[in-house]
Amino acid sequence: MDELGESTHVTGQTPDTNSVLPYETPQPPVAWDGRPPMHRLASSALTLGVASFLLSYLAGLGAILGVVALAHGALALRDIGSNPEAFRGREPAVVGIIFGSLAILIGAVFAAIFIGDLIR
Repeated sequence: MDELGESTHVTGQTPDTNSVLPYETPQPPVAWDGRPPMHRLASSALTLGVASFLLSYLAGLGAILGVVALAHGALALRDIGSNPEAFRGREPAVVGIIFGSLAILIGAVFAAIFIGDLIR
């Protein structure tokens, strides 16, 4: 604009396409250290696996959470294995599977003891 407030744009003139854009091109999400983000199912497998192990003395609840931890861990390992550049979290998924499996076994033992006591 000039000093009178009128536009000085000349019609027919094309804007400079080599100028810097007023915004940055969006980048894919990356953790602060440059590693790919943790897979959500891997972290939930770890959380559910530990919770199921701690609650495994409650036969039903520990076993149910253990099955969910197994499923989440297996799905996370499948996704991480098919695209390792996009996700990380293999270790938490494996630990969640291990704790979930232990919770299922412990829950089954407690359920067998409970059922055995009911039958007597």
